[in-house]
Amino acid sequence: MKRAFTYKFAFLLVIIMIFCFSSNVLAKVHKYLSYNEIKEIFLKEVKKRLYYPNAKIVVLRFKLEPDNLLIPKKAVYRIKFFSRPSIGSNCAILTFYENHKKIAILRVWGYVEAEVPVVVAKRNIRCRAIITKEDVALKREPLSRLPQDVIFSLKDAIGKEARVSLKMGSVLRLSYVQAPVIIRRNQEVTIIARGKYVIVRAKGKALENGRLGEIIRVMNVDSKKQIWARVISPEEVEVMF
Repeated sequence: MKRAFTYKFAFLLVIIMIFCFSSNVLAKVHKYLSYNEIKEIFLKEVKKRLYYPNAKIVVLRFKLEPDNLLIPKKAVYRIKFFSRPSIGSNCAILTFYENHKKIAILRVWGYVEAEVPVVVAKRNIRCRAIITKEDVALKREPLSRLPQDVIFSLKDAIGKEARVSLKMGSVLRLSYVQAPVIIRRNQEVTIIARGKYVIVRAKGKALENGRLGEIIRVMNVDSKKQIWARVISPEEVEVMF
């Protein structure tokens, strides 16, 4: 009976010790800044100094030295970047103060990325096909891995003609698309001649395919004269005089 009581007392004592230890650990956790909280400070300060509309700024990798300092959550801080924050590697010094006294200095490093919405192919798109809204969608991609002529807006892709075959998931580029042909060779067109005070219209025939804004050869049906004119609509070309 006495032995059983001793075992129960010892067990209860162990439980109390574990509870007290856990309480102390939790108190420290809640009292001091964690690794993730320091990372969030770094991210917040980077965001203040970067301007990428519609981008999601993230820190992919993060380090701090030393990593064993206990910094009170109520401490204020100042940050000094080694150079202006940008996409890629960024280093800074974080200095913490409490009651106007310097209490800690951290050297922090983070690899920053901006995830931006770009146009991607939702399915395979064949060469020369006209791109529709069912063909494309917006997807966030790391900016540092994107080409310079990437397409950011759906309106810059929909209605365009694919210059190359595109696989599902491909990121669309301006060099992959072009305006569609709106005037076909041998098509009847209206030739609009604009002067300073007069506008003259005549019947014409396209001698080659044309896209909006392109200069193509056309023939005046009445005079049989060939001229160069700019495509302004699916039925009209324009010359200036």
